[in-house]
Amino acid sequence: MRNIRLIISYDGTNYHGWQCQPNVLTIQEVLSNSLEKILNHQVTIYAGGRTDAGVHAMGQVVNFYTEKTVELRSLARGLNSMLPRDIRVTDAGEAEISFHARYSAKSKTYVYCILNAPYSSPFLDRYVWHIHYPLNILAMDDAAKVIIGNHDFSAFKKKDEVYKSNVREVFRA
Repeated sequence: MRNIRLIISYDGTNYHGWQCQPNVLTIQEVLSNSLEKILNHQVTIYAGGRTDAGVHAMGQVVNFYTEKTVELRSLARGLNSMLPRDIRVTDAGEAEISFHARYSAKSKTYVYCILNAPYSSPFLDRYVWHIHYPLNILAMDDAAKVIIGNHDFSAFKKKDEVYKSNVREVFRA
């Protein structure tokens, strides 16, 4: 059995998030379908995290198991030839059998971009929050400092989801 790790990036505009759901198109579904065509067997893909509808990802780590001996560079190339242009595999590697993209993750980085300009850019519109009026950068820096440290994020989890701890550390803001 092989445990394959993929690094993927995607523009989530046309998708209803990462996780498979009935009657809507998701990143996981599109990636699974392409993998299954190449490997000729059903695949369960595990992700380091889930994204909501319309959310983008750079460097999302996923893994899956296979018995196939497909060469990893060929797998990445093959997937990219089948995937839509808004989803890309940027790396493929063999992982320890115990590796799990979600449970082995040590940290995650979230990036929020503000375009502070009189007019928005059609090239950046999907990826930024456009604010046309002047921002108080000092106040924003002060507020960001409050986020750094250990905090209970219970309010952001699913109602019945159980974790060892709801406390997470924010390293940088």
